[in-house]
Amino acid sequence: MTTGAYSVIFGFISNFLFYAFLMTSLTIFTNWKRSTKFHIMVCLGAVYILCGILTYYYGPLENLSIELQMVFMIINLVFCMVSVARTTAFFFNTTKEAHEQLAILASTDYLTGLPNRTSFVYTYEKLQDENETGIGLMMIDTDDFKLFNDTYGHIYGDEILQTVSDVFKSVKQANHYIARYGGEEFTVLVRSNDVNEVYQFAELLRNNVIEIGNSIDKQLSISIGLVYMPLHYMGHPNLISIADELLYQAKSEGKNKIVSKVLGL
Repeated sequence: MTTGAYSVIFGFISNFLFYAFLMTSLTIFTNWKRSTKFHIMVCLGAVYILCGILTYYYGPLENLSIELQMVFMIINLVFCMVSVARTTAFFFNTTKEAHEQLAILASTDYLTGLPNRTSFVYTYEKLQDENETGIGLMMIDTDDFKLFNDTYGHIYGDEILQTVSDVFKSVKQANHYIARYGGEEFTVLVRSNDVNEVYQFAELLRNNVIEIGNSIDKQLSISIGLVYMPLHYMGHPNLISIADELLYQAKSEGKNKIVSKVLGL
């Protein structure tokens, strides 16, 4: 093997093609714009072709000492480690972002942007198992939703659901968890040791939906079944089932109302 300035500098033993491989990977596996990557690759290609011509026709300008060759070998090793690390980090971050996107898609309702039923059940069971605070659970139904669908069409019905969900989002606090349960039904979890706070929030939701309905000249309302489980309540009741029964009662009693129950009283 001939050792010299070009043959060593552009890749110990493997010539300058070694650097072509490293710089290509460092450039490709980035989040830069495609146009930026393209221009960099064109420049690198031109440099590598020029260096190849020089080393082929003219050879090394001067021979290097063994010590200096070792220095370049270490530089090559560092380049290689950086390239491998950068490529690994790129694929790791890409995979992580993909998993995060899939997790969001799997736990979010596409129409309203709220958490979906699966996400809600998971959060509800986790809160109940922790038993660190009182829990208020609401089952909410959009009154006469079928009438909206039959009268104005399903697209308008979707807009109604989005409107109701926007009302819920606008008053949501840190201790609230609001989800779309399915169809025209929503559910709310409130972490609080004050049952009055939970009931007041339910009343706020009901009144705000009425107001938004008036603003769009539609008779829009919701019915709510609310169950509250105090902190350290003995037992493991199915709050979803209880709230659903209370919701059915609210619907059968004329709609646009809240029917509530406090466990232990």
